[in-house]
Amino acid sequence: MQKGSWRWSRHPPYFGEIMCWWGIWTLSLSPTLKHGVSSGAQKAQYAAIVSPLLTMVILIFGSGIPTAEKPQAKRIYVLSHKEGASGDELSGWPAYKEYLRSTSILIPIPPAIYRPLPLFIKRWVLLDLPIFHFDEKTEGPKALEESRPRE
Repeated sequence: MQKGSWRWSRHPPYFGEIMCWWGIWTLSLSPTLKHGVSSGAQKAQYAAIVSPLLTMVILIFGSGIPTAEKPQAKRIYVLSHKEGASGDELSGWPAYKEYLRSTSILIPIPPAIYRPLPLFIKRWVLLDLPIFHFDEKTEGPKALEESRPRE
């Protein structure tokens, strides 16, 4: 998780997808700005903003980050708290919490810049919202109970 674009963003493919759709929309808008299309086509091009916005909403609040962020944290928490966990597994949860603290959830930002940012900026500007977080105090015991083998 600390190599390449994963060092700067916890979800670089989602960021890339979002940027791709905004880029396509921007390119399609170019002829409209030069008044080289009819008014109907111009309205359609402006309405096409729905595509990048919908992609953002789906990846940030639907099938993207929510389905990846909490399950990953839960898996690492359970691995590091299971009975008979090895040294690497035991250090997994503290290392992962540090990764979360120093790596932007979506927008690639160097850890040295992201880490000291106020929590308010991380949450409400960079979208590292509480709904994406695994709370070890409330969700941890349940996750451990679910991971135990049934008899």
